[in-house]
Amino acid sequence: MRREIILLVGIKLIALFILYQLFFAPVRPPAPDSAAITAHLLDNSIP
Repeated sequence: MRREIILLVGIKLIALFILYQLFFAPVRPPAPDSAAITAHLLDNSIP
């Protein structure tokens, strides 16, 4: 009985994580863009 509850909770957590990734990941700026921006700023700061 306890094992089934753990499985259900795990499935719910995974589903929530996937929904979070789908809805909230696009809101954050992706990492490569910020990396490109910092590289661009560093290139410009070097005389």
